[in-house]
Amino acid sequence: MADFSRMSQLEKNLAEAQKMHDSWQLKIDDLRSSIEPEMEKVKRRIEFQIIEEEMMLEQWWDTEIEPQKEELALWLRASLDDNRLQED
Repeated sequence: MADFSRMSQLEKNLAEAQKMHDSWQLKIDDLRSSIEPEMEKVKRRIEFQIIEEEMMLEQWWDTEIEPQKEELALWLRASLDDNRLQED
């Protein structure tokens, strides 16, 4: 009889634990569903910022580096030629 009583108590405890688990799972699911839209907004904002940074970098390259590329190449060639002459 004690085994039956103990078994019954264990079943009650298990049922109670399952209810608590289900309750917490619902709370977790609610939190997740409320957070996901915000996470999506943040993700889009970050993607937009990356695109803006890429555009600024391209503009900087086009306006600052590209026009000087030929001049830099000539300077580098002259510098290398000077070094070769000094070695000889």
